[in-house]
Parts: sequence; structure tokens; C-alpha cells
Amino acid sequence: GEAGAVEGAERGSVREQDPLLAALEAEAEAVAARVGDALADAEAAIGSAVRVDAEEQRRRDEQAARELAASAASAAGDEAASEAAAAAELLDLVQILPPAVREVLLASPELDELVEVVLDLGRPALARFPTSELECGDEPVSERDLEYAVDAAGEFGSDNRAGLDRTLHRISCIRSRSGKVVGLTCRVGRAINGCRALAKDLVEGGGSLLLMGSPGVG
Repeated sequence: GEAGAVEGAERGSVREQDPLLAALEAEAEAVAARVGDALADAEAAIGSAVRVDAEEQRRRDEQAARELAASAASAAGDEAASEAAAAAELLDLVQILPPAVREVLLASPELDELVEVVLDLGRPALARFPTSELECGDEPVSERDLEYAVDAAGEFGSDNRAGLDRTLHRISCIRSRSGKVVGLTCRVGRAINGCRALAKDLVEGGGSLLLMGSPGVG
């Protein structure tokens, strides 16, 4: 205790003897106070910035979530519209078939997977699916049935093929030597959305592109 008192007394004596030293110490204390205030302000600013960044990130996350939800809804809507259009196009093909054949097909749970329908004179109509076949009734196809389908299909070209407007369906006929239609193969054509994007870079790059598929896929 006495040593501290002596040291304090000595410092006081030094300050009295050296006013410049006393001024420097006072300035140092003022600087230290300002530094402390600056550090406190910096810490407050950092804390505020962190809160702002967190809020901004939250807003960005919410916006991204909204955009993702909107994109998913749009994709679902596009898919539903595409499925509805495909179903309508399939019915366009079914409508050209003789009534008895059409009735059997419309009652089939596999209608959406229909590949083709074969109408051969004197044989029961045959519907083909990816993994099965279905005879459309017991009655053989008659000339009247073929005339009905040919009239509904429209004009056949020199290659004995016809198509339905605004669809990818293909109808091929077999003729007798006299030119009379004795058989029809009505193949379902389906558009697959999104495939173009897979080859976009190849096409835009000017390269050659060869599309191949298994027999029977068109």
C-alpha cells in the first residue's frame, strides 16, 4: 500500500515537473476512449449487417421457393395439357374404325397404350398393345367395314398411306391386284415432349444426327 502511494506520488510529481508528458498521457487516454467507441460502433454495425444479410437471405430463399413452386405448377399444368391432347388425338384415330371395333377398344383399360389396329378382310380386327393383343370381337372384318374406315381416313397416296390432319397417326392399306383395299393397319402416332432439348446442342452445332429405334416404333 505504501509502495503504491509512493508510486502515485512520484507520477504526480513527474506530471507537475513535465507538463508535456502529462498532455501526452491525457491525449493517449482520449485516443483510447475514441478507439473503444469506434470498436463498439463497428461491432454494432457488424451485428446489424449480419441481421440484414440474414433477412436478405431469407427473402431470397422465399423467392426461390415461390419460383420453384410456380415452375412445378406450370410443369404439372403442361403435362396435364399434353396428356389431354394425346388422349384427344388417340380418339381421332379410334373414331375412323368400324363401330363394332371402336366399341371394344373404348371399353379396353389398355386403350392409352394402343399401338395399332389391324383390319384384314375376312379376319377379326386385331388391336396390338406393347405386351399384348386383343381381338376386337368375333366377327371377321367385312368389305363394308373397310369401306367405312377408308372413307373416314381420307385419300391415300401413291405409297398406300394416309394420315389424319393435325396428328401423327399413320394408316397403311393393302390392295388386291385389282386395286381394291383388302387390309388396313392403323398405327398410333404420339408426340413425346422434351426430346428436342436433348439434341438441341448437336443441331445448333451443325453436326450430323442419326435417330434410331427398335423395329415397329416408326
